[in-house]
Amino acid sequence: ACIALGDRESAKASYEELRAVLYKDLGIVPGDELRELYESTLLGAEEDALTPDSIQAQLREHSPVSGALICDYTSFKLFYQAEARAAARRGDAIHIGVLSVIGRGGRALASRSLARAMEQLHAHIEGSLRTGDIASCCSASQYILMLVQANYENSKLVCDRIIQAFYSAHPRSPIRIQSVVFPL
Repeated sequence: ACIALGDRESAKASYEELRAVLYKDLGIVPGDELRELYESTLLGAEEDALTPDSIQAQLREHSPVSGALICDYTSFKLFYQAEARAAARRGDAIHIGVLSVIGRGGRALASRSLARAMEQLHAHIEGSLRTGDIASCCSASQYILMLVQANYENSKLVCDRIIQAFYSAHPRSPIRIQSVVFPL
């Protein structure tokens, strides 16, 4: 509706708000059709060509960088594909870790408990990973980690360290965290 009214700024804001709600509440991103509409109609709507200075300003991080890059799952998949290509060329060691949240004894968690646990886990992941590592929430109960320049043993240690830090900070949490590590 905003696009039909010619209000591109409101359309962009609405899309970003929807994307944030879908990601936060359901752990998903907008579908291909909506994303394509956003990219073709809103991102391609710039009338003036970007200058190298404006491109650099858009790409630059504006705050001090520390910890992992946390992104949505669609972006993670693009980073994965780029890293896989680069790793094949350079022969780098890159591993993927998946942290899954479940209830103690394998029981299902209430959605409120799961959401709280995922928020807490998010903070531990962001603070425990290196600046070059990338992480994303890939489902309502899972985080995926891309551990750049880390061998299998170190990647497993990283996942164990995140889990141990979570349990130390939240000893009464009703959840269990399982990890799996595999090569890129």
